[in-house]
Amino acid sequence: MKQETIIQNKIIVECSDIAHLYNYTVGKFYTLDGRVIKIGINGFSDLFGFRNSDNKTIFIETKTPIGKLRKEQKQFLTAMKQKGNIVGVARNTEQARDIILEKEVNN
Repeated sequence: MKQETIIQNKIIVECSDIAHLYNYTVGKFYTLDGRVIKIGINGFSDLFGFRNSDNKTIFIETKTPIGKLRKEQKQFLTAMKQKGNIVGVARNTEQARDIILEKEVNN
């Protein structure tokens, strides 16, 4: 399992007391006969859901300690923030909790 997937799974479980979060998969897959299938929307956050206290929508991009945002991810987070949603980049559960609770997060 990829390190980023491990981070996502930990965040989903360890933030369940304050939010309902879901994983969104984007990627390219190959069928048995070699055809390429693309799923998802480029730039969409890894995790999305809502905060338990007020049902406000959340978008969290997860990254490893050295991971960097792609252009499409930055654009998506900016657009969602402009619409009043909770957004951020989390490299661990603590950062995710801070994003959800709208505390200052340093990446």
